[in-house]
Amino acid sequence: MKHTLILILAALLMGMGFIGCSDKKTETPPTPKEEKDTVAIMIMQMQRSSRLYSTEAKIRKIIVAEDTKHAKGSFMKHSFDVALPGTARKIAIPIDATVKAYIDMSKINRNSIRRDGKKIEVILPDPEIELTSTKIDNKSIRRHVSFFRSDYTDSELTQLQQRGRNAIINDIKHLDIIRRAQASASRTIIPIVAQMGYKEEDVTITFRRDLTNGSLITILKEHYENN
Repeated sequence: MKHTLILILAALLMGMGFIGCSDKKTETPPTPKEEKDTVAIMIMQMQRSSRLYSTEAKIRKIIVAEDTKHAKGSFMKHSFDVALPGTARKIAIPIDATVKAYIDMSKINRNSIRRDGKKIEVILPDPEIELTSTKIDNKSIRRHVSFFRSDYTDSELTQLQQRGRNAIINDIKHLDIIRRAQASASRTIIPIVAQMGYKEEDVTITFRRDLTNGSLITILKEHYENN
């Protein structure tokens, strides 16, 4: 009888043990695509950057201008145009400028994110170029004003500075600033996406294929002409 009770108790204990083991659930960490709010969190993290300044370039331009007074008219049906002695003026104005390229991350939305299994593509807005500052190097200005000419007025200097600014904008197309801005932005965005559980090698950053410096130069020119 004793042996029978011991066997019954042993069987009950073993059964309870199996039941206890079967109640334990195996937890599997969710993959990035299984988390419903992954994209929303990712977009929020990117938008925090607001303007993502990715490239900066320093430009120095020397604007040279010269002019001479002329006597114009006609004599005996012959026209003449003669430079008057002692009326020549020359000036060289160095202008320093800072150009920055940035990406407006506030334009990121759900249409900017494409997922395919474990792979993810982020389509970033076009880089934008901003001429953040222009400054005349007054100490380095060189000028020559002849005896019979007046010095350059503030208005004339302002016009020359504007000419220098336009020349700097035209030079931006030679800086390869678009490619540099895109590369820099990619290095910033990929770690943000990786924090959401993706492998860096599975992250693709995409930009427009037809974007060129020339198209941005036009926009930049229009901005400064209207302000």
